[in-house]
Amino acid sequence: MSTILLIDDDPDLLTLLSMILKKEGYQVEVAEDGESGLEMAIQLQPDLILLDIMMPGVDGWEACREIRKITTAPIIYLTAKREESDIVRGLQLGADDFIPKPFRRHELTARIEAVLRRSRLDTPDEDVVYEIGDLVIDQVRWEVRRGEEAVHLTPTEFNLLLMFARNADRPISHREILTTVWGENHESNLNLLKVYIRQLRRKIEDDPDRPQRILTQRGIGYRLAS
Repeated sequence: MSTILLIDDDPDLLTLLSMILKKEGYQVEVAEDGESGLEMAIQLQPDLILLDIMMPGVDGWEACREIRKITTAPIIYLTAKREESDIVRGLQLGADDFIPKPFRRHELTARIEAVLRRSRLDTPDEDVVYEIGDLVIDQVRWEVRRGEEAVHLTPTEFNLLLMFARNADRPISHREILTTVWGENHESNLNLLKVYIRQLRRKIEDDPDRPQRILTQRGIGYRLAS
């Protein structure tokens, strides 16, 4: 049973979320502010964290930054913020997805299931390591290096890069990337893909504005150059 930690300063929303997620079979723990949420994240090591942004004291931005220092568990922002700049900021801090408020129950549970699925890579029968130039992607250890330097990726970023590595030099369509990494519900969400591509380029390219690794295939999608 997966454990989900809810961090939000709205007690009514926490009650509603707890009820929904418990009915879906999850174990649910709650924290009513960012500071206690950090403490619980350390103690519980949950499988997934649902995190509000606008909280007094330790807000969701700071909480995400600190949580990322102690766990690679997926973090989903549950927030009324919808601007692309907010999404980019959240991804830079280590979040894996955004769910806007107000949310629909089925969308919430589907997005949680998809993020958890992406975070659970099946261990292959043998030690699979992709070497593309000075970029090394270790599928078993879930590690990425550029030369001797470790590259820290969120679970979603790692799965996106892993998909590119498995298909190096092959142009992959937007739809194939979105459905493989995010699921059928995201097959037309090009803005989400663009944000993640930008974030991944920022982490693995020498110059993200002039990418040499993840190349845009106009009218098709993207390609990882070997």
